[in-house]
Amino acid sequence: MLAEAQSLCVHFSGDVQASAALLRSLITAGIPLTDFHRTQESLESIFLKMGHQQMS
Repeated sequence: MLAEAQSLCVHFSGDVQASAALLRSLITAGIPLTDFHRTQESLESIFLKMGHQQMS
């Protein structure tokens, strides 16, 4: 059993419908969830990723 202080962050690039399907699948699988939300990447993080890709 997971302690309350533990969390899991998953990067998922799907749209709103795909996110809803993911949530539905998690609930159907019996995975206990206390929170589920979508966030949008900041311009800073996108810029840093683009810079890293250009240097590779």
